[in-house]
Amino acid sequence: MLHEEATPRQGMEPSEQDRVQHVSSVKNPLVKLARALMENRRRREKELKVVLEGHRLVLDAIGNGVPLQVVFLDDTKAFSGPLGEQLFEALEALRATPSSGQSSFTKHVICTSSVMQYISDVVTPQGVVAIAQMPQLGLSALQNASRVLVADAITDPGNLGTLLRSAAASGMDAVFCSKGSVDVWNPKVVRSGMGAHFQVPILSDMELGDIARHVVTELKLPIYVADGSGKTAYYDIDWVRGGALLIGSEAQGPSQEALDHASDTIRIPMLGGCTESLNAAMAATIIMFEIQRQQLMLSPPSN
Repeated sequence: MLHEEATPRQGMEPSEQDRVQHVSSVKNPLVKLARALMENRRRREKELKVVLEGHRLVLDAIGNGVPLQVVFLDDTKAFSGPLGEQLFEALEALRATPSSGQSSFTKHVICTSSVMQYISDVVTPQGVVAIAQMPQLGLSALQNASRVLVADAITDPGNLGTLLRSAAASGMDAVFCSKGSVDVWNPKVVRSGMGAHFQVPILSDMELGDIARHVVTELKLPIYVADGSGKTAYYDIDWVRGGALLIGSEAQGPSQEALDHASDTIRIPMLGGCTESLNAAMAATIIMFEIQRQQLMLSPPSN
């Protein structure tokens, strides 16, 4: 198995030959694995691995202690510019990490530009792609969550990635994604999330009813469903007491099941009549930063 081949024998330091491999063929097993993980959700779920593309995502993963199995590098691009220099320093630090460290043994694959293009999910690759361990969380990890985002049937990768990014930036404690939403580890979601996947706990592919029961029964939180015709303005909710913000489908709004679980429905008042509603990511971002604002008013940062 690839994992076994990529792991040094216990008590031995991996040699430079173990760590570094030069690849020029798309038939290489590691290259084929990376492409399969990029394209196939079932393969990601089976391997419990995800592909990260671009300097910022790989640097964010390293900075958050995410174990990297393989880093593919097109050395004509990977180390160019300020981010390339940061990447070089970060990878050198990993190489120097003792074998007991969680990210100690990372295979470096120096590949041709054509191999990088084959692996990549973008038109113009930055020259760095990594295979990383997918974080594994259970409901018990969220037992103290008081500010929660529920993404229900969000099918657009860009919207879901932006929701995750805003959730991390506004300090949400956790994100639930229901069945029917795009895969949270879809490469487009990961790129749009800009590192949020490693900064906020995410539980995905859950039935909405199970999410609602956990939020209400275990976390003891009310569920506020965003709706263009909601009863209460979003800023009139006392978010300091905690709550779950539920955002529904971009096209159809909240489902009847979501409304059935609602403690209240909330709206963003809009003036001028130029639009009926905001898109899911924009609406959720506005509300999540109101949640943050209320929290900061209660407990302003010391600095």
